[in-house]
Amino acid sequence: MLALTGAQFWIAARIYALTEQGAIVISALPADDPRHGLFSALHGSSAALEIVVFVCGLVVLWRLVNPRDPDAVG
Repeated sequence: MLALTGAQFWIAARIYALTEQGAIVISALPADDPRHGLFSALHGSSAALEIVVFVCGLVVLWRLVNPRDPDAVG
């Protein structure tokens, strides 16, 4: 989960750098502009990573609440 979160920071830095190039507004760019496509790809990757981190967190929480060995709980 930590590595995935680190990857999100890397993606967020790239998105920030992309939008700082001339202070562009992504929604104002034409759909065929390469920066628009790059932003969409980075945003999609960021959202997918966030979902994976969230699901991993739910799995960890579920495993803490429901251990496989009932005797393992104090």
